[in-house]
Amino acid sequence: MAPLLVQLPLWLLLVWGGVLLWRVMEFKGRWSSPSVPVRSIMIVVSVVGLLTSFGRLVGMEPMVAMLVCAALLKQLELRRHRDALLLIYLTYFLIATQFLFSQTLLAGMFGLGCFVVNTTALISIH
Repeated sequence: MAPLLVQLPLWLLLVWGGVLLWRVMEFKGRWSSPSVPVRSIMIVVSVVGLLTSFGRLVGMEPMVAMLVCAALLKQLELRRHRDALLLIYLTYFLIATQFLFSQTLLAGMFGLGCFVVNTTALISIH
């Protein structure tokens, strides 16, 4: 979601990096899945970060940022086929939300590319 990066707080990149690191270490077998207290702390930190960045949780920008946080944190909970489907459907929604901020031709081409990649992921898990 590169066009969304312009609209989102930079600390979300750190959340993305942390989630990526955790999934890689979990894949390698070095770390286990995050426990419920760890996931709860991540959720609280994300909500506090959103409140600090935007000062409120009502509005288009904070809600899109919250949706991105939810999609990032959902990746830590992927266990079943249903979780993967939910994440893919959530990604379709995120692809659509980027057009709230930019309706240029470049954003359209980027959205189409994301749509193709996401649809490929959907087909591959079926």
